[in-house]
Amino acid sequence: MRIAANFKKYIVVTSFCLLALSCNNETRAEKSGQIEIENEYLKYVIDPDGTNAGFIDKKIGTDYCLMQPASKFARVIKADKEYEASSVVSDNGKMTVQFADAAVTAVIEVVAKKHYLTFKVLSVSDEKIHGLVFTNISLTGKSTIEDEFAGCALALNLKTNVNEMPGANKKIQATCYSRFGLVGAKAAIIGCPKDELRNVLKEAVSAAEELPHSPLGGPWALDAPINKESYLFASNVTEQTVDSWVNLCKQVGIRQVQFSGWSSFIFGECRPNPTIYPKGIESMKAVVDKLHAAGIKAGMHTYACFINKSSTYVTPIPDPRLAKDGTFTLTEPMAAEGNNVAVAETTKDVPTFAGWDTRTSVTIQIDNELITYTGANKQAPFAFTGCTRGALGTKAAAHGKGAKVYHLKEVFYCFVPDQNSTLFTEVAEQTAKTYNECGFDMIYLDAIDGADVFAGRNNAWYYASKFVFELSKRFKKPA
Repeated sequence: MRIAANFKKYIVVTSFCLLALSCNNETRAEKSGQIEIENEYLKYVIDPDGTNAGFIDKKIGTDYCLMQPASKFARVIKADKEYEASSVVSDNGKMTVQFADAAVTAVIEVVAKKHYLTFKVLSVSDEKIHGLVFTNISLTGKSTIEDEFAGCALALNLKTNVNEMPGANKKIQATCYSRFGLVGAKAAIIGCPKDELRNVLKEAVSAAEELPHSPLGGPWALDAPINKESYLFASNVTEQTVDSWVNLCKQVGIRQVQFSGWSSFIFGECRPNPTIYPKGIESMKAVVDKLHAAGIKAGMHTYACFINKSSTYVTPIPDPRLAKDGTFTLTEPMAAEGNNVAVAETTKDVPTFAGWDTRTSVTIQIDNELITYTGANKQAPFAFTGCTRGALGTKAAAHGKGAKVYHLKEVFYCFVPDQNSTLFTEVAEQTAKTYNECGFDMIYLDAIDGADVFAGRNNAWYYASKFVFELSKRFKKPA
């Protein structure tokens, strides 16, 4: 999760924790041949060959760096192989790191803050590498509340991936990838007394210009009473039923009502369901206002960045920015009738089933028509079979030979915006618009665990975070 705060634009965001270190003892580093990086709480030591040599609690002198096995503080990933740092030289806060076996050089800026350090990638000689691990430290200790000293990493922008949650961690690691940009990736490295960890995280997050900030999230979350209240899912909170929901909440001491997305919203455009909110935003806001008048907060349950099949992005004309994961070509003209779609490319690997836990669909698109299918010829002549024409409210039509046939992406029975298109950010914009105009207090980004549908599990961290970043830019009050 990336979690952060800016008191003009607020939101709880998914946050990836990264360690911040400082670099200010050049004279001593030169004498010993080591690079010593220290602030008020921490001394971090790197040997000239890039080996981690110390992660020291300055208050009591305990070294938490795991020495066996030894580890290098940086490595590159190139052509599916990993290469560790071979040498590192520091000059005026800039570390030049050589990866001799990969023929790669990286320059990393290290800045000492009072309570944390920042590492920022300034350059990489070969931008075609897959990735760069620019902070990598393993710690001893239990990494629990029993430890007196805590270390962690905090990602300071969207280019930076930190797998561990913010908190006392045994692994301090930050990685960037050429896919999302190497130069500019930035992380904070923290080593501090356990009881000061949240305060240091607050400092680092508040100073991070590229992170969205929320006084209700991240290191502030434990301070906010709203995060300690119970809430319930409500599937039919309307102007006619809201009084009964208020009475129920008061009887059992629940302080928040969450509007269940499957019945309340059309996912994607986040338009209130017209069957229960006939005046749209006006009807939903009236319900939220009544909850507020009774001292009850309102939550908005969405399916993150995904799109309901009844959305106007799907029907009656599919938005061209819906994500596809396969392209085929019609081998013959098609009439507006018929239940087979003959294509030139092989269909032996196309799915013929789509379920809740799958990451695929049984829907294809030709021009403005959506077609569902139940089977596929696995050998030539290739074709989608058992087709339902004009599916999901689109119009069955004739199509010419050579027309493109697109296979749509799907997750949790929802379609997917192309992650590189404006539709991705438009869904965030529509979600924030409903949140703002209705006056919601909380948002539940259900289904964000489906972000692997965009570009695989290894890249899910980025697209989940990107969606939350886009939301954060648009929220008018903290969520």
